[in-house]
Amino acid sequence: MKNLRYYVLFAMVTFQLSISFGHKSQVLVSYKIEQQQNIKKVKITVSDMTCQKGCADGIDKKLKTVNGIIRSKTKLETGISMVTYDEKKISVAEIIKIIEAHGYPAKLANE
Repeated sequence: MKNLRYYVLFAMVTFQLSISFGHKSQVLVSYKIEQQQNIKKVKITVSDMTCQKGCADGIDKKLKTVNGIIRSKTKLETGISMVTYDEKKISVAEIIKIIEAHGYPAKLANE
């Protein structure tokens, strides 16, 4: 009888834990899906860059400090900056303004 009580108690605790863990993971999954839907990529043409290290890398360094920018890769050879951002936190127009404030003309690239 004593063993049966322990088994029932163990089953109740296990069941309760599985319910609470299931709920938390479901919330995390829905948050990740919602967050992924806000993530966008944009291709921006940047002019007047003369070097990779100072110009292109400088743009990336500046953009990565901005809230809402997830990733930035600017290439001197192509004059293109590929920016991954959260559209709920920052807009394409704001990204272009940041690049221009850094001293380089920028516009949305033609796809």
